Amino acid sequence: MLGYGKTDMPLEASAYSTKRLCDDLAALLDHLGVQKAVCSNTSFFVECAK
Repeated sequence: MLGYGKTDMPLEASAYSTKRLCDDLAALLDHLGVQKAVCSNTSFFVECAK
């Protein structure tokens, strides 16, 4: 996820919006060929699952 480990760490706060992070997660799952994912009970993943 953006900002963790060796990922990019943009300085602008807009890069970390829920929409943008969810879009990144969806793109990663698409790239990996994942058709169905189970989300843990965190506010971030709940928003992405909508």
